[in-house]
Amino acid sequence: HVEVYTIHGFCGRIVSEFGSRVGLSPVFRILDQDESDELFYRAFEKVYRRIPPQNVSHAADRFFELCLKAKNAAKADVPAKIIDLSGAGDTDEFVAAVLDQYQTEKKNLRGIEFSDLEVFALTLLRNRSIFEVVRARYGQVFVDEFQDTSDLQCELVQLLTGDRGPLFVVGDEKQSIYRFRGADVQVFKAFVATLPERRRLSTNFRSHREIIDAVNSVCAPIIDDYVAMTSGRDESQVKNVFPASQNNLVRVARVTSEDDLSGVLAVVRKLTES
Repeated sequence: HVEVYTIHGFCGRIVSEFGSRVGLSPVFRILDQDESDELFYRAFEKVYRRIPPQNVSHAADRFFELCLKAKNAAKADVPAKIIDLSGAGDTDEFVAAVLDQYQTEKKNLRGIEFSDLEVFALTLLRNRSIFEVVRARYGQVFVDEFQDTSDLQCELVQLLTGDRGPLFVVGDEKQSIYRFRGADVQVFKAFVATLPERRRLSTNFRSHREIIDAVNSVCAPIIDDYVAMTSGRDESQVKNVFPASQNNLVRVARVTSEDDLSGVLAVVRKLTES
């Protein structure tokens, strides 16, 4: 018997089954992005109206930006970060009030976000009686794309497997792309370092040899400890989609940017202008 879930699908099952133990309605629903945004703005407005004018040291849009940063932070010391950003000593209390009001708005609608699923599931699994029921269901745990994990998700996996496992994870730190959702590749690297056995996979069965050669030529000089990929495809059985005249058309533009979107736009701009 095999059960297959996304991380949120698995958490959703746990919350649906045991959520009443943490005060969730048995008929809760997942809020879509528009509903979540609307509720958050409603919570912000309610709290902002309660702030005496003399205590408002920033425009409303600036306060809203700070609150949104706090809401989206996966793991952060919110008060310290907000004070650093704003320079206002009372801002941390304001942000905390907005986040608290936002939780109230969601509860009134019996709604939760995807990120709430992870938090509630972890809270439930920390309960010994619930943990024992869930843990007994799974003899083995396999996790794919584990490079995009977080502290919270990592704890979920560790709770499920414990010291007796067995656990099998697959991940590539160079493919970690979900930092904006709270993923932290350092969590993955630290977790992998604790595993008793590790194997490096470098055979590519998906891509044409020309693509693999191009990736190797670009990555080898700039990525520490890069292991070149090899092709696992039988090229004699694959139609060549790369005419000989185009085999060497590999162009690279490297930019440094803390803002991922700006970095991508800069790359596209350089390539189109060259």
